Amino acid sequence: MNLKKNLIILSLVLIFLVISIKYFPWHCNSTTCIQNNPQTKTVLLKNNKILVIVAQSEVEKERGLGGRDGLKENEGMLFVFDKPNTSGFWMKDMKFSIDIVWIRDDKVIDIKKSVSKDTYPTIFYPKESANMVLELPSGFCDTHNITVGDSFIQIQ
Repeated sequence: MNLKKNLIILSLVLIFLVISIKYFPWHCNSTTCIQNNPQTKTVLLKNNKILVIVAQSEVEKERGLGGRDGLKENEGMLFVFDKPNTSGFWMKDMKFSIDIVWIRDDKVIDIKKSVSKDTYPTIFYPKESANMVLELPSGFCDTHNITVGDSFIQIQ
């Protein structure tokens, strides 16, 4: 009887692990997970197509890209807020540098370029309220000449 009970418990634990690995994006720290994530959307930033994972829950927003190994050139993370605010961003648990782009009403309103992982615990704030924030690979804004006032469009 004890062996049967242990086998049932082990089976349930294995089922839980398989489900959590397949359906919950928090486990993933590789860039390939962005492409396979159900929270992935496509956006346009000044006509540059970017594949983004949308941080939806408060836990996802707090974690951000922390713990991930990096981003490919046209990948990022998008944070969407219910109303414009001056939410700050930090580099907690980051392994790479990023560009931070604050957006309001589909326009870039502020940019912080090449924010180093070594800046933690500094918190970076926008100059004015934003309803979205886009984190991109460091150097993206310079490479693609992204400036304040540029357009931002959510495609899907």
